[in-house]
Amino acid sequence: MWRAQDQFGREVAAKVINEDMHDIANVRDHAFALAQVTHPAVVRFYSVEHAYHPDHPDETVECAVMELISGTTLEARLKGSPLLWHQVVRIGRDLCSGLQAIHTANINHGDLGTCNVMLRNRGRAQIIDLLYRGTLAALTPQQLGERFSTDVRGLSAILAEILAQSVFGARAAERFVREEAGHGSLWWTRAVFLRIVDEFRPLRAHGVVTFPSGYSYLPGAAYVGVYVLASGDSVAVGLDLGYPSITNFAEEVADSI
Repeated sequence: MWRAQDQFGREVAAKVINEDMHDIANVRDHAFALAQVTHPAVVRFYSVEHAYHPDHPDETVECAVMELISGTTLEARLKGSPLLWHQVVRIGRDLCSGLQAIHTANINHGDLGTCNVMLRNRGRAQIIDLLYRGTLAALTPQQLGERFSTDVRGLSAILAEILAQSVFGARAAERFVREEAGHGSLWWTRAVFLRIVDEFRPLRAHGVVTFPSGYSYLPGAAYVGVYVLASGDSVAVGLDLGYPSITNFAEEVADSI
């Protein structure tokens, strides 16, 4: 994938169509279907264009031109601080509705994972990189259904991971995996996910936010709060723009709350 500029001066993402992607007609088949998907949680597709190869300027290639998304991948975000409850809900809902829009257009992603999800401003999730090798024209309804099931398994893995990397920890993720396993349908995966996050919804009482998982949140000064773990340990959480940073909370700072 390359950052490029189109004829209108817009910055775009251009994916070079390689020879191993079968034939251009097949790529155009995918591109036509993808262009029908207009959903905020799915990358916008613009066109297939001729361009000079970025590595070989004397050669021309076909490129799939898409929206250039600013942000970070979900994969990178999950290596940081734990996700808060509202972030888990927002990302999960975005991915479920985005994948539903893709499947409604009778296409599938084929490689859905945390590296193919971008987080934009305020943590809105967007599915990217949908063009892949394969042919739609030759697929039977059964084969298309199998591809849809592969996407749902990828979605399930992502939802389990964001639950595990949230303030809820492994308990919520294990419940999701146990209750969702074996069904393979998008509506069921979404229903199980939303039911679990609703059960883990934080409850506010007397200025203290308590999580069913054993966490408590004590509102602190200006965008900073404290999570008190069941073990008694305290950690600081910055709440700016929904991208928290989390560190061991120094004792003298904790005493000042």
